[in-house]
Amino acid sequence: MSKNALVRRRLEEKEGFSLEAYKDSEKKLWHIGIGHLLEQEQSEEELDVLGADFDEDNPEGFTITEEQAYALFDIDVQDALDDIYPFFTLEQLDELGEVRRSVIIEMTFQMGGGSLRKFKNFKQAVLDEDWEKAAYEMVTGSKGGPSKWMKQTPNRCQSAANAMESGYFAEYQDTPTADTETDADAVDIPTDLSALSDTDLLTWQKRFNDEIERRLNALRT
Repeated sequence: MSKNALVRRRLEEKEGFSLEAYKDSEKKLWHIGIGHLLEQEQSEEELDVLGADFDEDNPEGFTITEEQAYALFDIDVQDALDDIYPFFTLEQLDELGEVRRSVIIEMTFQMGGGSLRKFKNFKQAVLDEDWEKAAYEMVTGSKGGPSKWMKQTPNRCQSAANAMESGYFAEYQDTPTADTETDADAVDIPTDLSALSDTDLLTWQKRFNDEIERRLNALRT
């Protein structure tokens, strides 16, 4: 599976997916594919993907294939990684794991590297693996109220913050409970528990305890 599969899934849901050029609802700028901005100077690589029929002065009605959309997305991810650096290095992002890495890339897609770099307390919390603090810094502004990001897209911000704290997206991977039928073989169990942070270890402990409780309840009935 591609390293960017999760962030692509998130951004397809949050940014949308369109093979025809469209204007976003907020700034009325032309986009295409998975939120790829057309109203900026396109790189040579982007122009190669868009093809000779692309008219930067008149994007209306312009269409691309699914393959082109994903190629543009890959370019945008690399641009985001370049925009993040050196606030976070590639090595630091990879060490976070797929979920938390995708959260930071999504933040960059939405607010840009310049805005992300203002989240200095968030960065330190991430480097300290203090996931509760990192999640708090994502939703809370410098004056104690909601952050600008939280004000603009509260549901999206809260979802990303929850994933940063827990290490998984509840929308895609619900924590097992006593009332939930769970296929134990489908649970991606860590093979090296010593590599987990204290917060992640507690999360996995809760999942195991819930699963044990569910099975014991099933045996009692």
